[in-house]
Amino acid sequence: MATLLTADMISEITLETWEAILAEAGSRLSPKASRPGEEITGYVDIAGAWRGNIGLTCSLAAAKHAASIMFDMDESELGQSEINDAIGELVNIVGGNIKALLPAPAEMSIPHVIEGSPVDDPDRPPPLREVRFEWLDELVIVRVWMMPTDEESSDEDA
Repeated sequence: MATLLTADMISEITLETWEAILAEAGSRLSPKASRPGEEITGYVDIAGAWRGNIGLTCSLAAAKHAASIMFDMDESELGQSEINDAIGELVNIVGGNIKALLPAPAEMSIPHVIEGSPVDDPDRPPPLREVRFEWLDELVIVRVWMMPTDEESSDEDA
């Protein structure tokens, strides 16, 4: 089931979302491999036949620029709530499109936004998929974590 969700699929969904929501002349999303400085992450949980999380991490500078575009505000006017709302909405769209590729039934949580990156948590397993992009010289990362289903958890306990 995990192999059905490829990095190319995640990349295509993210590129389409960026183009639709944050399209600006000369500000296309493109592949990249480095890590941002100060980070913010939005994530959604998926429950059902497939269980896991979908996260979107970017630099604070990229998050501010996205919020500026989405709310049509100058970056200096933005508060943390607008920045969180923008990242939450972007991960909601990307996560919803990824959820559509997963086996049914599948339910998605509302977006959650945290400072930093979930990969910094030593108790968290590595992501199933990770796709990196560059936008306006800033890094954007989409990660997918697969969690054991209740059946898989009980099999391991036996």
